[in-house]
Amino acid sequence: MSEVDDEEEIEIDIIDALNEVVNIIAKKSLHKRKEADMIDGALNGILQGLDPYSSYYSPESFKEFSIQTKGNFGGIGVEIIRDYGIFKIVSVMPGAPASLAGIVAGDVILEINRANIHGMSIGQVVQLLRGPVGDVVRLRIDSNGKIKDLRIKRANVTINVVHSAVLDRVNLVLKVTAFNEKIVSKIHSQIQKWLDGLKKLQLTPKGIILDLRDNPGGLLNPAVDLAKLFLPSGKKITTIVEKKAANNQDFLSEKNGSFAKIPIVVLINHSSASASEMLTAALRENRRAVVVGQRSVGKGVMQEVIPIYSIKNAAIRLTVASYLSPQGHPIDRIGILPDIVIPESLKTCYSECRIAFAVPSDNTPIINQDDDHIKAALALLSNPIEYNKIISTPGGVGKENSVSSQEPGSPPVGHLSSHKH
Repeated sequence: MSEVDDEEEIEIDIIDALNEVVNIIAKKSLHKRKEADMIDGALNGILQGLDPYSSYYSPESFKEFSIQTKGNFGGIGVEIIRDYGIFKIVSVMPGAPASLAGIVAGDVILEINRANIHGMSIGQVVQLLRGPVGDVVRLRIDSNGKIKDLRIKRANVTINVVHSAVLDRVNLVLKVTAFNEKIVSKIHSQIQKWLDGLKKLQLTPKGIILDLRDNPGGLLNPAVDLAKLFLPSGKKITTIVEKKAANNQDFLSEKNGSFAKIPIVVLINHSSASASEMLTAALRENRRAVVVGQRSVGKGVMQEVIPIYSIKNAAIRLTVASYLSPQGHPIDRIGILPDIVIPESLKTCYSECRIAFAVPSDNTPIINQDDDHIKAALALLSNPIEYNKIISTPGGVGKENSVSSQEPGSPPVGHLSSHKH
């Protein structure tokens, strides 16, 4: 059987093979399954065999996906990915039921409502996690080797992807949990409000801490537009590489960004992925930010949700492109190594300190002052000589910046240290 070529339709013997297997199952299998369920399983198998990010949306799961894009639903407040059959939590919304129950990024979901989820699609798992507000969902999770059984009451989850807080008046922290269509205007207004306040006080801003830890990505265009806010004119942001080279596309900053001169520290960790990696690479390789944290996921590919008309209200999520850093480095399966690495043994926002932002009932974020990523960023912004030394040193995706290695006997900068992961 030959591979399917660029424009070639799928070979008829594949369809014949599927029909033959379905007929054999119908005649001889001990297990009774509806034909629709077998079709769902076959489509899932085909797509999940391509990569961890492609999947099939049945009419039910596609409906759930559509609800999510509207930004309001009954759930527990987590972002998950399917990583070769393992359902891993990559982001926990501050103040959401999952966060209050102690779930953290990196936890693995084993069971939902006492059902083993191994072999399910990501759409099926999402459907199990969502439901009527006030209902309880039971989870069994593996949290760093410790098995936990949790009962979590679903709440009305509104996706607020940006939290901000001011530290010492002259530093602004922006916690970005995902990229959606409203993120650029919201961040622009929050930065401008901060700058206007400093102007009234006759103070000079020190810098912005852009916290992309546990950010699994989201829409491409908002991430590109966010990069434009911080870049001078004519800088390459990313290159999108599609199946046909003629469709490849470079994204550039067309004019000077509104905040192109404010120092930036970007925070990333092992759960920063996709669009968050693209944005980090754009700022780092254009020497607009110092990157602090841990090596990122390495998800340098994009998916498109495509309706399929042979099954009413169904769709597929298919990987259709990859993206490169401004210097042309691939990100997929490589990730971004920070300029300054925070060892996992230190307190980080999603381990000992749980979350960097606590969001009480009045929705006013409070910074966790014990967060070592935040401490390191503040130390850099308070030391312009060190900041400029690092940012002027060539660095790239998957490369260690030589400046991040502290010399023996030299004073540490805000608990900074460097090692490879």
